[in-house]
Amino acid sequence: MENSRLPYIDNLRALVIIIVVMVHTAVTYSGIGSWYYIENRISDSVSGIFFGSFGAIAQSFDMSFFFMLAGYFIPLSFDKKGTGRFIKDRLFRLGVPLLIYMIIIHPVAVKLAHPDLDIIDYTLTGFSTMDILGRTGPLWFVQTLLIFTFAYVLFRIIKKKSFSLTSFRINTGNILLLTLIIAIPAFLIRIVMPVGNEIFNLQLPYFSGYIVMFIAGIYAGRLGLFERIDYRTGKKWMIIAFTTGYIFFLLLLVFGGPLKGEMNIFGGFKWQSFAYALWESFSCVAISAGLIGIFKHHFNRQNRFQKFLSENYFGVFVFHAPVLIAISVSLKWLAVHPVIKFFLVALCAVAAAYVFTYLVRKIWFIRRIFS
Repeated sequence: MENSRLPYIDNLRALVIIIVVMVHTAVTYSGIGSWYYIENRISDSVSGIFFGSFGAIAQSFDMSFFFMLAGYFIPLSFDKKGTGRFIKDRLFRLGVPLLIYMIIIHPVAVKLAHPDLDIIDYTLTGFSTMDILGRTGPLWFVQTLLIFTFAYVLFRIIKKKSFSLTSFRINTGNILLLTLIIAIPAFLIRIVMPVGNEIFNLQLPYFSGYIVMFIAGIYAGRLGLFERIDYRTGKKWMIIAFTTGYIFFLLLLVFGGPLKGEMNIFGGFKWQSFAYALWESFSCVAISAGLIGIFKHHFNRQNRFQKFLSENYFGVFVFHAPVLIAISVSLKWLAVHPVIKFFLVALCAVAAAYVFTYLVRKIWFIRRIFS
């Protein structure tokens, strides 16, 4: 992926990837969500509250925010390279890592989680049955970004003439408007396809946020909207997200049914589903605004360590699955509380994935792919 040339965005990308590794570690020790290897499921209230809150908050913004950061640089890159070169570049930078993951890394990850697997037969069967299309693991993001990117290219080809965009202020009204633009389609999608359903590893119930935030990133890139989010604004929305927003989330857990084992918040024509989609969308928008404002003020520079993190973040995203699984399986014997084990394994997995990526990228042709 291209260098953003903006230190605070490079730092944000590294943060997003670290959260991704932590989310998959949380699934490993909670059973909330889908992952290659799950060691145990929630058996106590402390674990339930911690993993439930962490997973829900991370899911609410993490990947949607990543789509927005990706969209931010697309117009500039397209204008600079032109249609042909832009398409070729996207196919190489996104398509090649995706194929490597589907054909090589995914089978290795499955083998690590299931040692008795015949990896050669599993790989060949994937081609004969076309199951390989759903073997994208975390790189469903790359697959989706390719789709979104080519949709943008098609739009630019059709819309040959330049057009003007109407700017707007970053205020409460527009934050809430963007929240509704995400929440309403999410609620409607989940009436027929509740959270947890997927097609070829694409979790469509969350796609409202992904699409809207990707478009918001393109819009922001054209109008320089990130520059209008100052530290004071970012801090305000971050505080609101983790105070008022989190209280709303807890109330929804209490009165919406999850604590009683009723998962009405995840879909159907129910007030709980709409309330959850509303909270999730608000959390996405508020935390995204908060991160931009705070990082632009405090983290708009890089020391050697931060540069190391940002240079290797994409490789960590691609390689972290087998690294995390290997560490989790090797520490299966360690009998400690799931929350403690989560922090221990997450720390080890992040560090090991970065070291592995750094070493692998020493090979010149791999460095070119995972740049």
